[in-house]
Amino acid sequence: MRNKLFLASLVIIGLTTSICNAQAEGNGLLIGETRLHLGIGLEGGYDSNVNYQPSSYAMQDATLHIKPNLKLITPPKGILFELGGGIDGVKYFGVDDPKSADYSTVNADASLNLTINPNGQLKLILSDIFSRNNDPRSDAIGNFNRTTNSAGATIQYVPAGGAFILEGGYKFYFDLFDKDTGLSFMDSISHQPYLYITWKFFPKTAFVIDSSLDMRSYPNQYNENGRTFTNQDQMGIRATAGIMGLLTPRLSTILKVGYGDTFASKGDNYRSAIGQFELTYDFNIQSKASFGYSRDFKPVSMYGYYGEDKVYARLAYLLAGRIMLNLGGSFAYQLFGRPLVPDPNLTGNTDLVADLNAAVEFMINRMLSAGVSDTFTSRISDRKDIMKDNISYNRNLSLLFIKFYY
Repeated sequence: MRNKLFLASLVIIGLTTSICNAQAEGNGLLIGETRLHLGIGLEGGYDSNVNYQPSSYAMQDATLHIKPNLKLITPPKGILFELGGGIDGVKYFGVDDPKSADYSTVNADASLNLTINPNGQLKLILSDIFSRNNDPRSDAIGNFNRTTNSAGATIQYVPAGGAFILEGGYKFYFDLFDKDTGLSFMDSISHQPYLYITWKFFPKTAFVIDSSLDMRSYPNQYNENGRTFTNQDQMGIRATAGIMGLLTPRLSTILKVGYGDTFASKGDNYRSAIGQFELTYDFNIQSKASFGYSRDFKPVSMYGYYGEDKVYARLAYLLAGRIMLNLGGSFAYQLFGRPLVPDPNLTGNTDLVADLNAAVEFMINRMLSAGVSDTFTSRISDRKDIMKDNISYNRNLSLLFIKFYY
């Protein structure tokens, strides 16, 4: 079976490389004063854990991704209109296990920004971000189709000179699982007002204040085999202050420190310092290295929240003007609140999550590129679900890709 899987992966990689022949001309389609960019990406290779499950249940398979995308931009006159989106058609072939073919799916994302008076001191920005995917969340394991959307409005005031920026807004967010997943009790809706203030005390260095509320509720109750529970509503608050910008002509930083609190209706609360520290070194205009640390919390089903301490690093380096090297990695310690489900099988509260990724991309011309990537994810957890299964897993995704963007 492993030999068959290896051969299938090679065939798929061969199919993606065979289209690598195009000419570079133009930069999008000009329709009046509006510019339309079109693109497509092909990715083929090997997925070691199609269903994001512990090793005893994991399925491996050859995979093919087809990713068409578009972006529409109008000139920034009285109104700036930006529309973007893409589709990820994911195909699994059932080489090692016929059941893995059932995980073939279509993911999608779209974004819309409408800026009124983009060149003025007072701007109104209307936005919407839509996502349809089946990747697992931190409080669940396995593939579960769900839809998320964040729609909002922002008022931005920039006095003459641009040294001071005052931005306030509101977002309405929802996260809804498909009915056939049986996870409707994890659905959530959220009202998210926020305030962001920037003051440039040097030309490229600013003092920032960032504050927000996350008034989250869970409309559905879990009810199965006589067990019932309702997730805790909460009013998460975040407030940080710090500096962003250049320390030297090549070295820049993000330094923000503040406080976070879930103010939950029941169960545990996250009450702690939060913040971020990051240093970025620019080798040149297209090459940079960053490393940092962040501390934050996120609302989740069944536990109320988890707090996360994360260290991360990134490198993007352009070689010979055509070869882009991208390396990245992170390690996170996640501490979950006390389980809300009245079931003795739901135990544990700690996850360790490691992510490593590497990619080499060759710029064939201005519109066409090809390369290879590898992404490894490991989640080590002491948590168990209601079925007494540990939710740890490892996944490696190796792909050869081609991207065309006009």
